[in-house]
Amino acid sequence: DSVERTSARTAEAQRRSLETALQRVEGGEGERGGGPAHPFRQVVHWQLRDLGMLLGTNHPVFGSQEHPAISLQLCDLTRPMRAPSVMDYWLDNVMANVPAVAVCGHVNGIVKGYQVLQTEELPHWPGASFDANAVLDNAHALLSFLHEHCTRPLGSYWVLKESEADVVRVFDMHELFAHAKLASSGPP
Repeated sequence: DSVERTSARTAEAQRRSLETALQRVEGGEGERGGGPAHPFRQVVHWQLRDLGMLLGTNHPVFGSQEHPAISLQLCDLTRPMRAPSVMDYWLDNVMANVPAVAVCGHVNGIVKGYQVLQTEELPHWPGASFDANAVLDNAHALLSFLHEHCTRPLGSYWVLKESEADVVRVFDMHELFAHAKLASSGPP
């Protein structure tokens, strides 16, 4: 119980810290001074099993009396719906805790109709279905690995999965830059 309270306090402190930093950037107090505002509409806390994350998102969320929180996704009806696109819709909603999505179908920008779906229905989209549990299992495994191995304070890491590869590669940017600097300072 005390671990959960400490974890919740830590997550809340991290959220406040991130929001303060984002407000500073928005107010022109960022490192670049007077630079553009941050690209996030909102900051959300997402809990994936034992891992809590603060995520910045520009995912637009709307509301009405019937749907207090609903996202909007545009769908080109001249193209078949593919599982990766539906998975994007689903993940956006799951991470932002949005219970429904309005999928707006169009042809050349002209709206032909829309359909409101519950977020939990998206993995069963006809012709573009996917296993939601497998997606969450893979996400948890990757995030657990990153949490365990990407531990340098204020470190920057590059996570790369090439389109045809079955593996994900993680690069420590500090080490990459140090290696590049050594290579460039070598003999001509």
